[in-house]
Amino acid sequence: MRKKPIPGLSLLLAVLLVAEGCAPRIPGLERTSTTEAAAVRADDEDTWLKAHYRDGRVAIFDSWQVLQRTVEGDGVLLGADRDTLAVGPFVVPLDSFVLFETDRLTPGRSAPGLAVMTVVIGVVGFLCALNPKACFGSCPTFYAGGDGDEHLVAEGFSSSVTPTLEATDLDALWRVRPVDGVVVLQMKNEALETHAIRHADLLAVPRGPGERVLADGAGAFRAVSGLNPPAAGIAAEGDIAELLRAPDAKERTSLADSFDLATREVIDLRFDAPATGDLGLVVRSRQSLMSTYLFYHALSLLGAEAGSCLALLERGGMGGAQSLLQPSEALGFIEVQLPDGAGGWRTVGEVGETGPLALNVHLLPLPAGCDASRVRLRLTKGHWRLDWVALATLGEAREAVRLPPSAALRDGFDDPETLDTLRDPDHVLAALPGDAVSLVYELPPGDGDWELFLEARGWYLEWMRQEWLGSPDLAAASRLLGDPAGSLRRLAPAYKSVESGMEEIFWGSRYVRAAR
Repeated sequence: MRKKPIPGLSLLLAVLLVAEGCAPRIPGLERTSTTEAAAVRADDEDTWLKAHYRDGRVAIFDSWQVLQRTVEGDGVLLGADRDTLAVGPFVVPLDSFVLFETDRLTPGRSAPGLAVMTVVIGVVGFLCALNPKACFGSCPTFYAGGDGDEHLVAEGFSSSVTPTLEATDLDALWRVRPVDGVVVLQMKNEALETHAIRHADLLAVPRGPGERVLADGAGAFRAVSGLNPPAAGIAAEGDIAELLRAPDAKERTSLADSFDLATREVIDLRFDAPATGDLGLVVRSRQSLMSTYLFYHALSLLGAEAGSCLALLERGGMGGAQSLLQPSEALGFIEVQLPDGAGGWRTVGEVGETGPLALNVHLLPLPAGCDASRVRLRLTKGHWRLDWVALATLGEAREAVRLPPSAALRDGFDDPETLDTLRDPDHVLAALPGDAVSLVYELPPGDGDWELFLEARGWYLEWMRQEWLGSPDLAAASRLLGDPAGSLRRLAPAYKSVESGMEEIFWGSRYVRAAR
């Protein structure tokens, strides 16, 4: 379902431009932050804290401390219109704020609430400086294997770009194999971001001989069998069936349209002798960097006002924060169509997931009794990388066994604080760029065979790049967020000019080096 633009969003951003223009400026800042209010330190006379209230006011502290559930310090309190309301000491409950900005931090492990800071840095490295909109960005990444055979198996909650958008993400661990009943995943922050991880649990689903288990779009687990690849797959460049016949990471890709980034293409699939009974379409895919580019472009338009704009959107709740994703949502997921019996096609569902990193496996149950010998995929050009498509026979529903991590290791040593945090639903784990922790899971005893899934919940905040910190263009930001369709046409030439080099910059700019 497509999200509608927020009523009055353009007006809100215009008001913010006028109001924030009166706020104090501190040139040359290099700011960093974390998701934990108590992690911010004030042991330097030049440090400061900018705290956005839920009601629109802003407090700018030049000295402060965090005590239990309050922030106490000296500074100035500005109204929603940025008039000075008070000067002097303040004692304010943490839950009065929606967002913090600061230029100093001490990395913390866990955050007991939603006291969240935005983040800004001054140096992003050579590759990111070449094209900051192609710099590696990601929610937590999860790797399996070791000794030179480490491989990316999942990325978590890719659309959760603010605390309000905290969400649960489910990934099939297609390439993970237990060793003596134990699974080890390494969770990393490889990006210029702050991650807030609520939990990262393994879900184990029993499967029988010759079966696989997949999750459908409703979150139910279904046994599947008879995975039948397409006999033909006709795209604009010809028959691509060979690229789609196995989950081997040999992806079919295309380039974006030069005039409109939302332009669709179709792939016509033909299946020989499709199985009888209840059927489902299996698609293994990931996105290109188009959504990443659009999101970073939005942040760059907000410029030095990104923190204030994020606070404004957070105060708008789910609808406000969701507006940040509207340009990407206009690109759509992968539509699955079947013949309508009158010479045309009807859409019976869609598959796909936000994120350009790990390949995701999706199952779409097809209508009962349908003729699935012909299937059409309709998708945005240049937006998707297709690895595998198959027609499957659906079996019975299965129940998963939830397995929280039994151990957490940093640099090979037990980290009980991280483990306790991930097992405590009232806390989140704060991870900064370069953080890495190995999570150990123990499968239930017995000789059963298990299909494995990773369920991760949380959110993340993007760190601003120095190249984005010029004067904001909130009028352009308003057009981008309020008119996604028009913006996708206007941005097509700019995206095409960098499309060919984005992949190399993206993968080369990770904070933690690991083989794909």
